Amino acid sequence: MKIAIDISQIIYETGVSVYTRELVSNLVSIFPDNEYILLGGSLRRGGEISDFASQFKNARKVVTPISPTLADIVWNRLHVLNIEKLVGKVDIFHSSDWAEPPANILKVTTIHDLSFLHYPKFADPKILATHKRRLYWVKKESSAVLVPSEATKEDALMLGISGDKIKVIHEAPGKIYKKQSRAEVKKVKSKLHVS
Repeated sequence: MKIAIDISQIIYETGVSVYTRELVSNLVSIFPDNEYILLGGSLRRGGEISDFASQFKNARKVVTPISPTLADIVWNRLHVLNIEKLVGKVDIFHSSDWAEPPANILKVTTIHDLSFLHYPKFADPKILATHKRRLYWVKKESSAVLVPSEATKEDALMLGISGDKIKVIHEAPGKIYKKQSRAEVKKVKSKLHVS
């Protein structure tokens, strides 16, 4: 199977960055027989995207100068430039949390959080507008929508996304988060003077 994944967000050191890095790393190692196309867009930081994608032997990288602002204009506002023009013929495309390109293939996306819908006054107006434009296309075109919790699923349903499309898949923590031995817990408690 050929799977294309938008990895543009890996360079921003956010929760979505960690999720995307872990998603790609785990998919590539658990399902090595698939072919992966890792798409990343950045005007200035394409080298970082390229470096990340280069570590996977069964992945082809596609790095473009399509910045987040340009991606919003081209894909969320104008909704032109089918993703196949960049990644070629693939079976599935997993879009980022920022831009939703048109496609003639199965599209999957992850909605991490919709709290900005409940508390718009705390959201940056540009970010809020971008997400609303993207979600319009997600609702209309995505075959599957992955969410990390029942709460986010309820928010997605409230947006009008079909329940048949929504799959709750909890986001796994990074490798640095692992169960510690009793000795290690005791050592840290002692160091921090916690009983």
